[in-house]
Amino acid sequence: MADLGRLDELKRKFEENPKRYFAPLANEYRKAGEAEIAIELCRTYLPQQPGHMSGYIVYGQALHDLGQAEESTAVFKQALTLDPENIIALRQLGDIARDSGDSAGAMRWYGKVLDLDPRNEEVAAYITSIASPGSQPTSATERVAPPTVRPEPAPDASAVRLEDIVSAPDTAQLRIMADEPAAARLRGTE
Repeated sequence: MADLGRLDELKRKFEENPKRYFAPLANEYRKAGEAEIAIELCRTYLPQQPGHMSGYIVYGQALHDLGQAEESTAVFKQALTLDPENIIALRQLGDIARDSGDSAGAMRWYGKVLDLDPRNEEVAAYITSIASPGSQPTSATERVAPPTVRPEPAPDASAVRLEDIVSAPDTAQLRIMADEPAAARLRGTE
């Protein structure tokens, strides 16, 4: 439930500067159970500020609160175009996938959350419960995330290898050095 004093304070601030306070105000409305008002605020002000990350998060959460999974998914994916590592958006996408029965999708989104926040016990518990249907984790020790296995990166063909440097010295540079008098090389002058 939202703090009515906070809601009133944000309304006053919003009146003074709507672009700055539309997202916090929308979030307070959302927490107060007024998701429709939150959605309307976001639909009005996000087009004016298409890079407003918290606006997208509040908008997606309000849509999700009203059960509009497809619209919510689209908004969270838009948020990820602004910040691909936004844990809230990734988590929400995992929740939406899990709620719709898309276990593979939920595992993918939750896996990204755990890559960024390996100590997130709640998400680790979701992964455990999805990986073994019918068994719910009961203790913190059961909520350990499965290890993330990343493939070995392919060697970069353009990379300089140590063997290339050692076995094939720059002969042009050696000729220049051989032509300089030894004393000039030591002093750094000719």
